[in-house]
Amino acid sequence: SSWIARQTEQTREEFCLQTACSPQRKPTMPKYWVNRSLQSNMSHESLIREYSLTSLDALKSTLVYSCKLDEVDEKIRTKFVQLSATNRTLEQLSCHPRHSIFACWLRTMAGIFMSNTDANAYLEMYHMHVVDRSQLAYLLSEPEGREGGINELTINSTLHSFGRAIDIGAGDGGVTLELAPLFSEIVATEASQSCVDAIARKGIEVVHTQDLNSFPSNRYDVVMCFNVLDRCSCPQDLLFDMHRLAVQETGRIVLAVALPFRPYVECGAMGKKCPPEQDLKLNPRASWEAAVNEFQEKILTPNKLQVISFSRVPYLCQGDVDSPYYVLDDAVFVLKPAV
Repeated sequence: SSWIARQTEQTREEFCLQTACSPQRKPTMPKYWVNRSLQSNMSHESLIREYSLTSLDALKSTLVYSCKLDEVDEKIRTKFVQLSATNRTLEQLSCHPRHSIFACWLRTMAGIFMSNTDANAYLEMYHMHVVDRSQLAYLLSEPEGREGGINELTINSTLHSFGRAIDIGAGDGGVTLELAPLFSEIVATEASQSCVDAIARKGIEVVHTQDLNSFPSNRYDVVMCFNVLDRCSCPQDLLFDMHRLAVQETGRIVLAVALPFRPYVECGAMGKKCPPEQDLKLNPRASWEAAVNEFQEKILTPNKLQVISFSRVPYLCQGDVDSPYYVLDDAVFVLKPAV
């Protein structure tokens, strides 16, 4: 899947899976050496992740939510909000066990005829998790510079309290469904027909489009965009649309992006990818902290997006025969659109 390709891009790109459970590419090193090395590493990683699912404490000890604050630009350093895994995080992983070999085979076959995104949604595979309801409620309460504190807010006190929301590029709608109770009204958008169908089955209002021009300006109290910026061909246009859609002054944008930034734009079936039309020119090998600094300086500030708070969260994906789950390092920004 595209997730696995992103997760292992630097160390396995020449010989990794283009789609889940597909045959390996021919490596430059002896094949038996590559296979043994990969199996050893993945076995060790799998054992750690299996252990992390035994309890919330074990999960907290495995997933990374912290950062090196002394390496973060002092202009936004105090905006960092430390989160941690919750029972909901553990529940999401436990409720979506790793896929079987047969499921992976079906996924590979589907990938011959459709994109990774369409295949995953059609087969209801590789569910994603970014933040849960309590975590987003806490971030939207703008707890600048505080650590933890999720228990300070109860879900009952925040239900429907954040107004009207839009979730851009909602995928299969799993994240949207988790967060929907926080808002009085929510609509999702998606470019993939399979994803649109999956979202509709969850009872969420969805619009099949990748063109946001038809949506009125200054309309949404919260504009959400989870891990779409690196998957779209025109990220600058998307940033402009998010700014335009948010209510002036009081509106907020919740933007999640995997850092360091590595674009992965799908081009049809067989796991093909193409370069984005708009290149953000960000360092793909930076540390997470350096990537945050660069993203804030080169992307957010020029697009008139003010950082209210930000957190580091694991972007989790349902696992398969190789690992109980896959993970990328996300930065979740709560932004205020400046005039």
